[in-house]
Amino acid sequence: MNVTKPHHGRQVDSSECPELPGKLPPPCLSGIHILLGKNRASSPSTTVRTARSVARQPTPVLALALLIMGTVFAVGCAHNSLAENYSERPAHQACERIEGLSAHLRQGKILLLGEMHGTAEAPRFVRDTICAALAADLSVTIALEMPVAEKATLEAYKRLGGPSEAAREILRASEFWQTPDGRSSQAVLSLIDEIFQWQEEGKSIALVLFDDPAAEKRDLAMADHIAKASDELPENLLIVLTGNLHNRMTRGIGFDENYEPMGFFLRQQLPERTMISLNLSFAGGEAWNCMAECKINPLPVVNESLKREIILTDQSGKSAYHGVFHVGKATASLPALEIDTEGLN
Repeated sequence: MNVTKPHHGRQVDSSECPELPGKLPPPCLSGIHILLGKNRASSPSTTVRTARSVARQPTPVLALALLIMGTVFAVGCAHNSLAENYSERPAHQACERIEGLSAHLRQGKILLLGEMHGTAEAPRFVRDTICAALAADLSVTIALEMPVAEKATLEAYKRLGGPSEAAREILRASEFWQTPDGRSSQAVLSLIDEIFQWQEEGKSIALVLFDDPAAEKRDLAMADHIAKASDELPENLLIVLTGNLHNRMTRGIGFDENYEPMGFFLRQQLPERTMISLNLSFAGGEAWNCMAECKINPLPVVNESLKREIILTDQSGKSAYHGVFHVGKATASLPALEIDTEGLN
């Protein structure tokens, strides 16, 4: 595990830091825990305290969530409470075109998408990839970089029918959803809601969580969870959304020549599977994440094109990535829960 400078008494795992394409990752503060302020605007300039400054009492909602078990959310699971709630959501929007995607919509293939946390475009790219796969009658497994322990939280959220105030109370009881590092964004929650809606409609789609931040070798643990999901549903197209350090296929990076990312381990664990690793590319813009500070941060122009596409650059297996998934100009996606952030950094 690679550690950067402590912040508020907590060491930060440098593998959590987002990587700018072609640049070394800056120090980041992606593990800061915060307390939520109710009914306040999501603004990068409002106040917050660290979670350890106030003792939180277990809530009945959290106790309910902890009773729910299972790592993979069952394909097409239906509950009576869901039938009324998710069925009342607006119909899915049409799949938006991604140039070069159709060649990768194959049974049993693994797509590793390495993102810069906190954009609206990366989760939307995943949404449209799922949409296209379902339209092609493929079964899909979608894996998100969230702690495996959050399966209970999301299952409780799902039972309450999604984006209601009661369901959001489930999220407020979760440490992960109080951590505004870009993985708990509005765009990610919207993606999860749509996945649950597809399940309610009977589509063949499974949701898996694979992060294990307490593991001695975090990336190895992540790879283990993804390999297990692949083995359980080997015919599914497996789409993995993760930080763009973790999906690298080779050992070593500028700040640590011995760093072994999740993608490096996956290739060893699943040598028979067709696997492609793509790095996020954008035409500048912004992202909400925890680079130098937890806030809306500017992004450089990597490719001026505004067209969404997959571009393969190296299929030899010698490079960290096989290519990029380009999303055009990026826009920041704020935390899913309204939070106060002044004093966070």
